[in-house]
Amino acid sequence: MTVNTALLQSLGSYEDIGSGLAERFLTPLLGGGQSVAVLSRPLGQARQTGWVLCHSFGAEQINLQPLEVMTARLLAARGFAVLRFHSQGYGDSEWPTGRSDTGSHVRDAVDAAEVLLETTDVSGFGFIGGRFGGAVAALAGDLRGARAIGMWNPVLDGGRYIRALVRLSLVTEMAGRGRPRTTARHPRRDLRERGQLEIDGFPISREVFQNITDLDLVRSLSRFSGESLVAQVSPTASIRPDVERLIDRLAELGGRCTTELIPDPEARTFGRPRYRTSASGRKTDTQATLSSRLALTTLRWCLAADERLSSGASA
Repeated sequence: MTVNTALLQSLGSYEDIGSGLAERFLTPLLGGGQSVAVLSRPLGQARQTGWVLCHSFGAEQINLQPLEVMTARLLAARGFAVLRFHSQGYGDSEWPTGRSDTGSHVRDAVDAAEVLLETTDVSGFGFIGGRFGGAVAALAGDLRGARAIGMWNPVLDGGRYIRALVRLSLVTEMAGRGRPRTTARHPRRDLRERGQLEIDGFPISREVFQNITDLDLVRSLSRFSGESLVAQVSPTASIRPDVERLIDRLAELGGRCTTELIPDPEARTFGRPRYRTSASGRKTDTQATLSSRLALTTLRWCLAADERLSSGASA
């Protein structure tokens, strides 16, 4: 049988003339193993700063993906090259599920930045992410000396975050089954006796659980002095005290931090499953409006930050 390799290769990319962008499927080496990525780039003149989108942890990687795709395409249409990728342990990456922790996420994000530099003509880059991906973006930017970092409701306290994921997973099971699975009723006992537990179907080992628990983002930042965006999605019209501490730390390190408060009554569902089926049987994206607001807010910040970086007026 003859394989039409040209046809197969053509399916790995496309151009959207109307939007002014193109996308290409890549299979880069990240974290010592093969993974998958999508490079979004402008069809016209490209800017010198590119972006790496860092996905969140566990099932949140899936739930926040529509926002990441929307953001990547908005940025590409306005001249930015953007790379989104699967960290090891996710999707079609080479490593098995269940070994992904803070360090592996950050390592793979840094590797993804190198892929961006190798596949485009950008002279510098920044990281963007939501929830746990926001923490990854900040840590990768701090480690790699990025020009900028953008964070949507970043995880600041890993222990609080992972415990909340466990509780929400139990509530979801109770809503669907009437009660959680026997093995899911006592997550800490599962960790102690079985060495792992599942959160929304995503296996978490004892070591990974402890690694995430140990995350303290504010204390972990030590040298980042570039542009930053902290976008807080909140049911109230005030910045949380822990977010204020992050903002203060970014300023203390010499950077320029832009804070955006995005009030939304459904803020607590950010990162959770976003699709609901209506009484008529239609599937509705309950976070579509919020995603649009976040993506547009990020675009405006990226444009302003890029202008300051290009003129040397940043920080």
